[in-house]
Amino acid sequence: MLKILRKKGVAKKILWGIAVVIIITFGFFGTANYLSGPQRGPTHAGKIFGRKVSLEEYERSYQHSRLQALLKYGENFNKISQFLDLDSETWDRLILLEEAKKRGIKTSDAEVVSTIQEFPFFQRNGRYDPTLYDNIIQYVFRTQPREFEESIRDSVKLKKIYEHETALVSITEEEVRKAYQEQNEKVQISYILFLPETYIGQAAFDATKAQEYYTEHKNEFWVPLNVDIEYLQLEYPENITEEQKGAIAVQAETISKELTEQPDLSVVAPRHGLTVNTTGFFSQEQPNLKIGWSYELLQKAFQLTVGEISAPIETPQGYYLLKCRERKEGYIPEFGEAQEKVKEALLLVEAQEIAHEQAQQKLPLIKEKLNPPAVDFNQTAKSLGLQAEQTAVFSRGEYLPKIGISKSFQDTAFGLTEDNRLSGVIEVGKGYGILHLDSYTSIDEDQFTKEKATLSTSFLAQKKAEHFNEFMTKLRLKARLEDQIAQWKAKQKN
Repeated sequence: MLKILRKKGVAKKILWGIAVVIIITFGFFGTANYLSGPQRGPTHAGKIFGRKVSLEEYERSYQHSRLQALLKYGENFNKISQFLDLDSETWDRLILLEEAKKRGIKTSDAEVVSTIQEFPFFQRNGRYDPTLYDNIIQYVFRTQPREFEESIRDSVKLKKIYEHETALVSITEEEVRKAYQEQNEKVQISYILFLPETYIGQAAFDATKAQEYYTEHKNEFWVPLNVDIEYLQLEYPENITEEQKGAIAVQAETISKELTEQPDLSVVAPRHGLTVNTTGFFSQEQPNLKIGWSYELLQKAFQLTVGEISAPIETPQGYYLLKCRERKEGYIPEFGEAQEKVKEALLLVEAQEIAHEQAQQKLPLIKEKLNPPAVDFNQTAKSLGLQAEQTAVFSRGEYLPKIGISKSFQDTAFGLTEDNRLSGVIEVGKGYGILHLDSYTSIDEDQFTKEKATLSTSFLAQKKAEHFNEFMTKLRLKARLEDQIAQWKAKQKN
């Protein structure tokens, strides 16, 4: 479907409608069929506003949400689908449709026809083409015109709610200027860091405090689930053809079938000229980076039970078959086992306190030596036995070497002025810092004037989205959602 739409050059044009929920029904295998099958799931999907939502109604809405994601992300959908929360999007859609019903919002046949005729992928040479429409509905979306048109009717209702809720949202020139300024102004900063590792040697260990710290922070010493995996890898050669891919896929399936009869990888591997590899124990928090596995492979590894063998898993590098050799479930260790880590953590806390005290003590001395303000900050630091660093010129949101992305650092940096160049002591990561404004670059007024109209449109859309998100948060609370599907899924995992 996606490639067909792309060939017609309409993928980008479709995205404008995503913001107001383009919803199309067609036959995905979905949750309703799954939950109503032999799994003996719930009798209904859940409740919103006190009424039951049937599995069929939920399924229809879920299909719409999934297609929306397919249209938005295209061929990348499979890569990011695990990060999408389509269940939540489905419930939001159902809640909005219920709200539309309460408000008496309706969509006329004329509005449905007009909306469909405006879709670029139903047009040929800039005009709506009924034949093209019929072909896409039948062969691309694989649904009936009536089904498709009713889904469009619902999406127009949602658009009306959005337009009604955001109608009074506006943006002033002052707000546009401020937003533009935050995106384009730049500063250069010199700073002194007071890092805890510098003062570890001054931190004193107290066994009684260590026991108390462990008792209050047990979860910090949680040892996560570790697995030991053995696996077979069928690597793709360079410049692989589709025919070669097919042959490797067949080989992977053959091996998989053999492993159902003989689960010993060391017996099956030689038959296919393969070597059994092992990972050793690793956790999700500290994966074995040497094996170079993708996120999907690592996830599958942690889902296996001891002795279980996965089905063939295709990756850009080839096929994998995994077998779990051993699992060590996560646990909170006793104090004796965790003692060394407790000591490290406690000493770090003590060192952080010392770092903070040192920063507070040095700040008034720095202020005194920087009077008059023209005195060099770097030389001032050296005279106090401190080391100053300097950033490159940067704008908000940029990554800074040695600092990283620190909101407190950047907020403080852009809050300094020519009249107030020195900051107080601020928290930076696990340490503390004192900042000095070296230079400030304001916005280009001419460029701002040129871009103001476009920026106003962009910032207004953003402001409307934020306003609508607030509306949705309140509406979700009013809906009092009871999600039977989520509860059922949670039980299946336990």
